[in-house]
Amino acid sequence: MNEFVDQAMEACERLLGEKPSRARHHRPDSRSVRLFANNRNVIATRRDTPECAKLEVSVLEDLHANGAPVPSILAFDGTWLMQEDLGRERLSRKISNTWESECERWLEIALNSLSRVHSAAAMAGLEGRVPQIGAKSDWIREFIDTPRRIGRFLEVPCPKLDNHRLMYTLNVPGRSFVKWDARPANAAARPDWSVAWYDWEHCGRRNRLDDLVCLIADESVPDWPVAEGRLLAGHMAHFDEGHYPGGPYTYLRTFGTLHMAVRLSILIKGMMRRGEWDYQLGSGLAKGPPQTIRNILARARRWAEAALVTRPLADWYEAVDEALGAPTTRSD
Repeated sequence: MNEFVDQAMEACERLLGEKPSRARHHRPDSRSVRLFANNRNVIATRRDTPECAKLEVSVLEDLHANGAPVPSILAFDGTWLMQEDLGRERLSRKISNTWESECERWLEIALNSLSRVHSAAAMAGLEGRVPQIGAKSDWIREFIDTPRRIGRFLEVPCPKLDNHRLMYTLNVPGRSFVKWDARPANAAARPDWSVAWYDWEHCGRRNRLDDLVCLIADESVPDWPVAEGRLLAGHMAHFDEGHYPGGPYTYLRTFGTLHMAVRLSILIKGMMRRGEWDYQLGSGLAKGPPQTIRNILARARRWAEAALVTRPLADWYEAVDEALGAPTTRSD
């Protein structure tokens, strides 16, 4: 058992008076541990900085007090956060292994739960107490530049984009509290058909549509356009804050098209880190890209085509799909 887990178990005993019998990482890539103590499970979390931890605790306390579907705080000592265990079943796994109607139902529940989060945050006035995020020009420029960087790596050149128009479309004032990383992997699909959200260290003030994009445009969500259309039609009114140049759908498609490029980049890096793929050595993906990447590429092509400013990326995403679908031969 590694040092991090040992420290989590010690902190649980010290803060809750319960000595865990065993422990396991909540997620392999997280700074959280699931502890099994007596008749309950506890999630122990240690963030990178005390500031991140304090923000998360403050946000969770206010959201929980106002009825949001988030874990309750059990103890906090300034470093270690002990919180309610929402369950082992992540929403990402639930929706990626089911049929279309059930996936749509889970996403409907997840969107309703995000609406409850936003309502609870408004009641608590959180938008005035959390930092503004994703607003600096340098961040937006790097965000817009993601397809070009992917294209350079894959040797699938990205077409020239109207960066000024993209900046205008995306650089809108953030007025609302958002989870920001409202991906299905950060939500629990519970046995009572409810969805609750964890990992709040990255929350801040931005645009509610960003949360909708992070959920719907995630790689774990199969590309089912008809179900997607119903979900957007039913929930856009809540997430639309009324200040998007060109309207909410233009913002959604534009932000989403680039967000999926970011997710694609993260997936590629993860595969390379795990030794599953070495594109530079020409191994490529002989069996074709995994389903997560296929989900992103199919949806990104549709969304890029739907907005004039991102339309050049539609053909580019198709070319990326072709590049990932077979190994390449390189002489370098």
